[in-house]
Amino acid sequence: MVPETYIYKPRYSRRLRTIIAVVPALFFVFLCAAPFILTSFPVVLWGFALLLGVLTSLIPFFTIREIRFLEEMVVRRHFLPDLFFSLNEIEQVGADRLVTTKGRVRIGELTNLKELNEMYRYWKAAKLLKQASSSGKSQVSIFPQRGYGTYASFWGLLIGAIFMMMAPSWLKFDPRWILTGGFLLIYFLYIYVVPRIF
Repeated sequence: MVPETYIYKPRYSRRLRTIIAVVPALFFVFLCAAPFILTSFPVVLWGFALLLGVLTSLIPFFTIREIRFLEEMVVRRHFLPDLFFSLNEIEQVGADRLVTTKGRVRIGELTNLKELNEMYRYWKAAKLLKQASSSGKSQVSIFPQRGYGTYASFWGLLIGAIFMMMAPSWLKFDPRWILTGGFLLIYFLYIYVVPRIF
């Protein structure tokens, strides 16, 4: 069990918490209602459901679940792989992001940012003392880095199905091609583009 003093729990503003709660709820209400009114579900509503789905899928890239200060700083996010950073990789703890040598990590608008900065300073001081007393050998991370494949596949299928439902009837494509094309597009974006942007 990790001691509570080494775990940072973020607190977000009321506006951000409302967005985090309302957008996914609306999206899943749309998805649950669609099979019952599929014949009269207009394309405009499918477009709105698509917009809500994209926003819902991007929320984990803007928020974090917690930060653990262990041998390495571990940034835990909702539904996405954990990120591990050694002391040398962290350049700055900013207002809404961590700046590292691997890139930026968005952490959202925090109301308890002062607490994060304080915990980071204590952790950094302890790590520097430990490095000064050790032989000075830098350790390679023992934690495996996982990818975004499962997350990208889930949203690729979901948004691909919405693309398929939005396809106009005069378009003579096989719906399976639209589903596959939507899946591949979302999968590519969430594997190669979105993690680098956010």
